[in-house]
Amino acid sequence: SIRYPISQPGTYTFTAVTSEGKSSKIDVKVEEEYKLKSASNHNEIIFLSNGFGKVNITSENKPKAKFTVDSVEQEVDLTEAITEDGTINFWNSKLYGGHYENVEVTVEIDGKQIQWKGSISLFPA
Repeated sequence: SIRYPISQPGTYTFTAVTSEGKSSKIDVKVEEEYKLKSASNHNEIIFLSNGFGKVNITSENKPKAKFTVDSVEQEVDLTEAITEDGTINFWNSKLYGGHYENVEVTVEIDGKQIQWKGSISLFPA
């Protein structure tokens, strides 16, 4: 087997030639997939592309969080929580000062909604 590092999404054509001179081709299509992931401190959300690294979150991604408090579903805009390095930091959001279960964070890209679900605690030290 031969390993080939793929650093960008797209279609790659691989050709193999036997010792008898016969060749065969195969096309491999690599599509970009995204996910949101909680950072190690669980108070930040980062946006990743499948193996191609971190993607910066911007206001164009329309980041928002849904959660339930006292049986009432609420939604907050997380635009103000976007940091200079393109992550969502809950300490800069309207969620500061509480504990929230089943928080669902959503960002949009290419017409798709990418989600992260988890719990967060944001109490002053």
